[in-house]
Amino acid sequence: MSKGKEEIDIDLPDEITKPGSAKEISIGCIAGFCSGYATKKLSKKAGVALGAGFIGLQALNYTGLVTVHWDILEKKLVKSLDQDNDGKLTKNDLNIATARYVHLLTQDLPFAGGFAASFALGMKSG
Repeated sequence: MSKGKEEIDIDLPDEITKPGSAKEISIGCIAGFCSGYATKKLSKKAGVALGAGFIGLQALNYTGLVTVHWDILEKKLVKSLDQDNDGKLTKNDLNIATARYVHLLTQDLPFAGGFAASFALGMKSG
């Protein structure tokens, strides 16, 4: 028995073995994780802001200082957020919007694969 390391011959894809690929993968992973983490943090802050805005509007509506036509507001919001044009906000609309957002973030990046996986991890960690 030899005490040295055994060599294992594995046939790896060219994308992994070409020079500079480890650097690209690590940059993609770091950028993806940080983008996912920031997205989660910013979306939480946006949720707080929207919730506070709703509370304020509802309080003004309750006291009679303003009249809010929630039915009209809902129709306008659904029309602007509906991604698949089916007239309803569904999970599919969220999936389409998420895919478009990730595509926007990975536009022209050579390391999009590492980015996308790490983005999901960053979202979970945020």
